[in-house]
Amino acid sequence: MGKQREDHLQNARQAREVSGVGLFTQWREILALRFGESRLGPSEYYFYRLFDRRLSDQDRRRFAGYRREREIDRALNAESWRSMANDKLIMYAALRGLGFPTPPIRAVCHAVGRPFPGAATLRTEEQIRRFLASAAYPLFLKPVHGSYGRGACSAMGYEPATDSLRLGNEDRWSLQEGAEAFLAPRSHGYVFQDLVRPHESIRAFCRATASSVRVVVVWGPRGPEIFRCAWKIPVGLNMSDNFIHGEVGNLLALVDVESGRVARIISGTGLRMREVSQHPDNGQTLLGFTLPDWPAVRELCLTAATAFPGLRLQSWDVALGEAGPVILEVNVEGSMDLHQLAGARGILEGVLLETLATLPQRR
Repeated sequence: MGKQREDHLQNARQAREVSGVGLFTQWREILALRFGESRLGPSEYYFYRLFDRRLSDQDRRRFAGYRREREIDRALNAESWRSMANDKLIMYAALRGLGFPTPPIRAVCHAVGRPFPGAATLRTEEQIRRFLASAAYPLFLKPVHGSYGRGACSAMGYEPATDSLRLGNEDRWSLQEGAEAFLAPRSHGYVFQDLVRPHESIRAFCRATASSVRVVVVWGPRGPEIFRCAWKIPVGLNMSDNFIHGEVGNLLALVDVESGRVARIISGTGLRMREVSQHPDNGQTLLGFTLPDWPAVRELCLTAATAFPGLRLQSWDVALGEAGPVILEVNVEGSMDLHQLAGARGILEGVLLETLATLPQRR
């Protein structure tokens, strides 16, 4: 607790330097938000830069802390439907069966074997080696259960001389180490799927890394509606577009849900957050860019949302592929911080509040 208090004090002093807001005012606002509807903690106050005087008190109250986000998710998403989103194999099976576009799955690694139609089932290190030695690349490898892109990577080829995978970031991953991760006793397994090739207009600044949008659909009083959209923009040699609280260097953009136009872009969070307009790798202007196939992205998310009526708050990851939009996954507890960061605007508004208001009151 001592280090945490010191961190808060350091943040408060830095915030005072950049904004001119005194420590007493900051702490008064933090207490009001912590015990109000937002349920924001002190670290989240600085994470979202809520000391910024361009925000009114009402603006600040629209932000939801992680405690409030979890309450909203539990209120709107039935527990019996949650495994549909959390287990990627079940999710892909459902989406594929309903005819929605998803990346083809080439193999599933699991110690006791989990089947998937048309995919190889790999239970041993030798089976994994044989598959990777003859596989068609590039592939994307990710845990069946996972978040923030942890453990996921792109594989560009297998090198027999070193018995290793050549990764998208130009590193090498020995197959022995990889197999230990793929077949770990407590693991739910790994999915090996085709790497989605980005749309031509995206490839101009994102190389071969797939770039996706996180689209929030709320099943409200009028049916499914698109609530927010954030575009995750890969930078450098990152193999995934995940923002991960700004820690890996990727960019995050606010997307207008009607037009698909990029309205704001940030790098980093909190006191390290910066608004940018160009991609750091090549200087190409991103601000004002209109995402490709946007009407198709909207239609895909709204149509797919109807397949999961038990999930009234859905966060869809949709890759902007060269052949059109492709669903990567649907999430619950879908990192609402992405949308609050991208737009500098809280989520406690609009159709989300309307929908929450229709729920029975609980003590």
